[in-house]
Amino acid sequence: MTTKYDALEALEGKATKGPWRADFKMIGLVRTEDGAEITKGKRITSLVQLESNAQFIAAARNAVPTLIADVKALAEALDNRLDIAEECAFDEWLNRTTPSGDITDVQNQWKESYDFSEFCESWGAEIAALKRIQGEAG
Repeated sequence: MTTKYDALEALEGKATKGPWRADFKMIGLVRTEDGAEITKGKRITSLVQLESNAQFIAAARNAVPTLIADVKALAEALDNRLDIAEECAFDEWLNRTTPSGDITDVQNQWKESYDFSEFCESWGAEIAALKRIQGEAG
């Protein structure tokens, strides 16, 4: 399975090695570091873009581990908040309705209750985001 990261790496492999500099006094002229003229006209955009792609990929490669760790930490914090919010909603429902049966029966009644439906609706965006992060169907 090809990921977006694989696609970025493929672009990096196609990037023309620089460094490049554009001489904006002469519109469209691109020179190598030693001053040799490369091309004129429309290709300046693509050459500068290739350098930008390579720089972006290098920066992304360095940032990805930190971003993944941050997402995991945020997901854990969100999961904890959802657990606390559901526990509060459950306790209110439990005190108000005093359901009967064993633990499994009470949990099933909670999951079928209007209160649980309201909880899921009010926290829907957070629940969906957490499921996406965890790789579950949203």
